[in-house]
Amino acid sequence: CFFIAPAVSYRLAGAQVSLDDVENGMLRRQPGYFEAEDQGFQRDLQMKELDARIHMALNCGARGCPAVGVYRGESLDAELNEAVAAFVADDSNVRATSSAGGVVSVAMTELFKMYIGDFAGADANAKTADSQAGVIRWVLEYVRGTKKELLEAAVAPGAPGLSFEWLPYDWTTNGPDMPLESRIYTPTF
Repeated sequence: CFFIAPAVSYRLAGAQVSLDDVENGMLRRQPGYFEAEDQGFQRDLQMKELDARIHMALNCGARGCPAVGVYRGESLDAELNEAVAAFVADDSNVRATSSAGGVVSVAMTELFKMYIGDFAGADANAKTADSQAGVIRWVLEYVRGTKKELLEAAVAPGAPGLSFEWLPYDWTTNGPDMPLESRIYTPTF
């Protein structure tokens, strides 16, 4: 969801890099990025492997995004764990309830759906129960209390059933609605 070059990009050690390049090319290592021969610098900055926790640290400015945070290299691992735990603790992002028959109802933000391959494997499909269970299993490491118990029950072998839904992503602006001032920001395409 970040801006794509050349409309918004930065010079990094002389190389043009957009926020889309950072998110999808460097952090998520998606195919189609930095394939040109002269993009060795950008390829060198790519993560060795995908860490899906980045989705709880990146913020595009929508209300459905995780909270903005500042991260430090020496404590990055712990800080990412905290960011994920805070995100999944919020019922507007992950909800779990149980019916009298033991069926667990789970609702998760479409943020997980948008990047389901990062959470449940490259071949994941947001419409399949296996992929939905894969996202739940990924979340289990970070969730606590009753919510954790319900999610564990939902994906346990022999579970009585699972009702799953995707919660609509809130794309409204996360902040005051401000008109763009053309003297400050004029997009060029």
